[in-house]
Amino acid sequence: CVGEEAYTEKPGDLRSMRLPEGQYDLIRALRKSSKRIILVYFGGRPRLLGDMVELVDAVFVGFLPGPDAGRALADLIAGSINPSGKLPITYPRFEDGGGVPYFHAVSDQCTVGSGTLPHYGYVPCQVQWPFGHGLSYTTFEYTNLQVSTTKL
Repeated sequence: CVGEEAYTEKPGDLRSMRLPEGQYDLIRALRKSSKRIILVYFGGRPRLLGDMVELVDAVFVGFLPGPDAGRALADLIAGSINPSGKLPITYPRFEDGGGVPYFHAVSDQCTVGSGTLPHYGYVPCQVQWPFGHGLSYTTFEYTNLQVSTTKL
């Protein structure tokens, strides 16, 4: 498990969104000696996971799971319970927070190109995982969808 203590559930008080370097070092060391690694992140706000994501086989983002986290996590990893949660946020990939709205206007577009403005283009920002991302041990299919009213 990597992340923060439960008391860090507020925005601010950060000079960097990176975790302490020792947590990255731990995952790098484990990669050298372990066959399978499941990274579990606990914390009250998103922090940059960096190269840890590429070094592990799976990632669980648990945020602040409460006192039964250990039991729930064991059931998820063992496959006793199907992980069905979806991210309630867009998870950042870079320090600048591009594509990740916090308390300002929403935009998932970043500028690219060279030259003097306005000679640039817009592309989707690179994020770690988009809003609603989440995997499962199963597949879902929706069929015969109907709207119950003519006005939404």
